Amino acid sequence: MKFNLFYITMVLWGISLCACHTPEKETLFRKIPSSHSNVDFNNSIVETDAFNILTEEYIFNGGGVTVGDFNGDGLPDLFFTGNQVGNKLYLNKGGMKFEDITETAGVKAEDYWSTGTTLVDINADGLPDIYVCAAMHPEKRNNLLFVHQGLDENGHPVFEEQAALYGIAEEGNSMAAVFFDMDNDGDLDLYVLNNEQSNILPGNYR
Repeated sequence: MKFNLFYITMVLWGISLCACHTPEKETLFRKIPSSHSNVDFNNSIVETDAFNILTEEYIFNGGGVTVGDFNGDGLPDLFFTGNQVGNKLYLNKGGMKFEDITETAGVKAEDYWSTGTTLVDINADGLPDIYVCAAMHPEKRNNLLFVHQGLDENGHPVFEEQAALYGIAEEGNSMAAVFFDMDNDGDLDLYVLNNEQSNILPGNYR
């Protein structure tokens, strides 16, 4: 019995030793830590006794992300939407490092429950605009359109919210949207996907 225990211990020790010296395998993707990239966005959902998966069926539908070159330097920038946190816009500085310019860009919308997002050049000026779907809060459920106003003195993009001006401030508990020319007339059309929000769904606590 002692011999068997000793033998088993030595085998396990040998296996762990070999595993420590196993060369790292080639993989298709490589994880970039936030300590390097500076992308620290966290769409944290905090449940309470009054607000949770039983009272709100779609609490974990989550936010969205879109990629675009917002300052015209040829590098893809990142835009994240948040539910209980504000949106975030990160400028790509090269070398997989990003800069958070949310505050000066004017896209935070921290009092909205933002969901899906998509890029569009709404006014055909060559600058990418951002359409953001909103849900959950009846008084803050109108979708948002952040129209690119150009670059500031630091070369950072600045946006202005104009969804109502363009007639697309949809209030139907939206999850996602896409712009495309549906009828081939040369104009962009908009399809918005809305989710039902009812208090009689079986997922609600009774």
